[in-house]
Amino acid sequence: MDKKYFRFITKTVLAFSLIGVSALSSNVFAAEKPANPLPSKPLSNDPYEGLKDNQVVIACPEGGFIVKKDGSSNFSKEHVEENDGVLMTVKELKQQNKKDPTVSGDKLFNNGITLFRGPSPYGVSVRYLANGEAYRSEPFSGSGWRFSGYRFYPASGTGGYLAWTSSGDDGRVGDLGQAISTYKGSLAGTALYAREGRKYIWSQNGMLYYTFNPVSGTRYVVENW
Repeated sequence: MDKKYFRFITKTVLAFSLIGVSALSSNVFAAEKPANPLPSKPLSNDPYEGLKDNQVVIACPEGGFIVKKDGSSNFSKEHVEENDGVLMTVKELKQQNKKDPTVSGDKLFNNGITLFRGPSPYGVSVRYLANGEAYRSEPFSGSGWRFSGYRFYPASGTGGYLAWTSSGDDGRVGDLGQAISTYKGSLAGTALYAREGRKYIWSQNGMLYYTFNPVSGTRYVVENW
């Protein structure tokens, strides 16, 4: 075989091989990286922003709540129970959080603002978010590390990612082991900057939100959409 022709064939085969590998790698990474269907923007300080007073939500005992993106109240009884919640309107929830000085014993209100939140990651509960749902926390602050007290999971069959947003101050998101490591002095977890807006984080293992010396009114949102 002519040497020039042989070199041409060899280079051609190699080029197509590299293209194939590149395309395969792109597909793999695309599958691993979640889409961002909504524009990322900082949160307001109002946990009820954009919600009508008559919209029904799952009110959780700590004062936070789960809301559907489409504004519906189509929550199953089982889903409400697994989140330790009750159904109520946004108006009812606002009134309850203003009147009730303590909710689940893990926070204290003063004119609607939470002064204290869990100082350690131990003894946490769980929250499950179905597709099209978001959890909005009540504002909180305090000194030292403050932990959400809840591990968030995407509901079965909805993928492994949840979108996290911090408002008021920066925070971190980590699994229970990372939260405990941080509590013991070894910083761990994914940084969540308030200025960045939404960040998708793999949450199949159950993730917590935590922040250090948070500015009063700091809150977070977890979304499954």
